[in-house]
Formats: sequence, C-alpha cells, structure tokens
Amino acid sequence: MRNAANFIHLSRLIIWIAVLGSLSIAPALAAAPNAPSNNENVQVNLESCQILAANKDGNKSCLNAISALYRGLDGPVDYIAARQLSEMACASRIAEGCNFLGAMQEDGKGGPQDFAAADSSFELACLYGNGGGCFNRAQLIVNDKSPVKDLIVARASYIKACDKNVASACNNYGAMLLNGKGVGKDPFAARAMFDVACGAGNVDGCTNFGEMLINAPAQEGDAERGLNLLTSACEQQNVRACSLKGSIYHYGRLGKKEFPRDYQVARAAYETACRGGNTEACWRIAQFFYEGKGGPQDLPEARGLFGALCKQDIGTACFFYGDMLKTGEGGPQDYQGGKKAITKGCKLGYPTACAADRRKKK
Repeated sequence: MRNAANFIHLSRLIIWIAVLGSLSIAPALAAAPNAPSNNENVQVNLESCQILAANKDGNKSCLNAISALYRGLDGPVDYIAARQLSEMACASRIAEGCNFLGAMQEDGKGGPQDFAAADSSFELACLYGNGGGCFNRAQLIVNDKSPVKDLIVARASYIKACDKNVASACNNYGAMLLNGKGVGKDPFAARAMFDVACGAGNVDGCTNFGEMLINAPAQEGDAERGLNLLTSACEQQNVRACSLKGSIYHYGRLGKKEFPRDYQVARAAYETACRGGNTEACWRIAQFFYEGKGGPQDLPEARGLFGALCKQDIGTACFFYGDMLKTGEGGPQDYQGGKKAITKGCKLGYPTACAADRRKKK
C-alpha cells in the first residue's frame, strides 16, 4: 500500500452514487439490456427500434440496439445514434429507453449535457415503471443537479425505486430517514430500510445496518450481529465497514460494551479502508506502521502516509511527517522540508506543531 488513495468515481450507464451525511451510499446495480451478437442482428434491431413496434419483443429489440450502439459491441461506439434511438423509445413510452436517454443527457453523451432534460427523462422512466429511473432522478436532486430543489421529491423517488427492488434506493432512503433529509428524523424506520437493503445484498446497507445494531441495539446479541455484518462488508472491500471494524478492534469498544483489543485485526481492517481512500483509516494505519502496532514497524510506509495526509491538509500528519523528515526516519533526512511541514501543521491548527515551530524560531 502506498499513500492514501483518492475516492474512486465509478463510471456507469444507469445508476450513480449519492452521499448523504456520513453513511455508506451505494449505486444500484441496474444493467443495460443485452446487445445483439452480430452486425446483421444490429441492423434488424435498428429497424425494429425505428419502427417501435408496440409489443414486448419490439421493445427488447429496440433496447438491444441502443445498448449495442452505446457499448460498441457490434461496431464502433455511436452515442449520437444511441441517444436518438433512446428519444424514439422514450417517446413510445418504453421506460428503459427513457432511462437510457436520461443517462446520456446527464453525461453529455451523444449530445449536450442537460441536467434538466435528464431529470425529465428519469421522471418519465419512473412514471413508466423503471426503478432505475426513479433512483436516478432522486440522485440528481440529492446531488443538486436537478432543477427540482426539493428533497421530499427525492425521498419519494427513492421509495418508488425501493419498491421496485432497487436495493441502493432502500439504503439511500434509510440514510434520509436517519439524517432527517426531506422530513423529520426517524431512526427506527431508517434501521428497517437498512435491513431491507442489506437483505437484498446491498453491502452499504449492511454497513449502515451493522453500525446501528452496534450503537443502538434493540435486543441482546445485536451488537455482535452488527460486527458480523461489518466484517462481511469489509471482506467485500467496503471502505467504511473496514474503518469501523478497525476502530472496534483498535479501541476495544463494541457499542457500549468492552471488547477484546486485537491490533493485528485492526491493522488489516485499517489497511483495507485506507487503500479505499478513507482518511481516518490512513491516519490510524500510519500510526500503526510507525509504532509497529499489530505487525512489524514500517517507517518508510508511515512516512509516506503521513506525507500524503499532510498534502490533504491534516495538521497532525504534517507534524509527524515533518519530524520524520528532520530526523531522517523512514528515508533521507530533509531538515528544511521537515521545518516547512511542521510550520504547515501549525497553520492548520495542530498545537504540538505550533509549539515545535516556536522552538525552532528561537
């Protein structure tokens, strides 16, 4: 592991990630229709899409053609043609066609980027019964891209998507309930929604549900059950679950209960979370590397992480990084670079760095 990784933005056709408060929010897994397997079939499907036969098979052929053009599966990618056919499909009340169209309007593929048009297309997709469209409209509103500035509408769209088995929508709706976004807070309903999302296989829902079980247990065994959910989510590389798990084993606290500390387990969890871009976990694992806690001491790795965190304006990390540069711990000595890092740590408000900065000026 080298330095703190940035949060990765996942590209997608249908569903996007939203962030509400500090909770884990996941994309819904809505796949595009399968594309035809050869050029001859693409041409047949293009014709059927242009005709827009009012039957199920005609709709499927139309969507296959759009997917093939968008993905370039049977020839070069052609976003313009895919967007034009999506407009035809949406005009014929094909829900998935409206969702395709909204995705391309949001991304600016095949034509100008137009968030207002995307919002309208997703609204139509939702109206015609496509859960992904409901979810995507909510995402636009939550991410402040939609002309609609009403979280109540976003909340209602998440509910519709959740009812259509979009697990991420259940999770995001739960986050709104917990944080009081759109209406008042309702932690009990939020917990139920996270449970639904987790049961549908949404790893972020499991992380959120697990945290609630630990911090607000309703019955005996809830905290232990929550830890099991976090462990499973961490094994699936969920960054926040790994950070929470690491903290539990690091400090020996499972909710309100004392818990056996295990620095080795904490170190492994923090490492996974840091690789995923969790700043808190990167700070903790840097300390573990520096102290040799939970495993061998690794001063070069600690120095690299402190330096990366200092670049992210973490004042405490700047102090440690500067001190290691000045003394030559974990790498070549750089006295002047160390002084600059400590001065930065002071400017960022870390008192120990300020005290060290004052001493060097005397």
